[in-house]
Amino acid sequence: MFVLLSDYEGLPIALMEAMATGLVPICTAMRSGIGQLVVDGVTGCMWLTGARAS
Repeated sequence: MFVLLSDYEGLPIALMEAMATGLVPICTAMRSGIGQLVVDGVTGCMWLTGARAS
C-alpha cells in the first residue's frame, strides 16, 4: 500500500514508482496528474477531502 495525501501534486514520480513495484495507491482526489494514473476502485483508491467530500 502506498499512501499519498497532499493538497496539490503535479504528476508525482513517487506514485509512479510505487505503482511500478506493485503497491496499491491510496491518494487524495484533486485536480492533478494523479487522476491519469489512479482510477478509483480499479488501479487504486481516491480519497475525497475538503469541499469535494461534502
